[in-house]
Amino acid sequence: MCPEQDVNHVTGYDDDGYRIGANLNGRSVEYTVDANVPLPRVLEEFDSEGNVIARYVYGLGLISRENAAGENTAYTTTNVAAQ
Repeated sequence: MCPEQDVNHVTGYDDDGYRIGANLNGRSVEYTVDANVPLPRVLEEFDSEGNVIARYVYGLGLISRENAAGENTAYTTTNVAAQ
């Protein structure tokens, strides 16, 4: 069980219902969303000054996340049919 925390979280959505921003305890994040696919996905995250926080790479699913320092986190997917 986690101790209680004072958390202020606000999320913003566009007219189509896609999450395009969030604010957690004063830290703002804006998202670039690709809505031209069956399941919309986040392509980039930006801070309140427009600096890139992270970029996402997709194939059949999420492949990797690159942070502002250029460090990559790779993701693997199981049960994906070979193409």
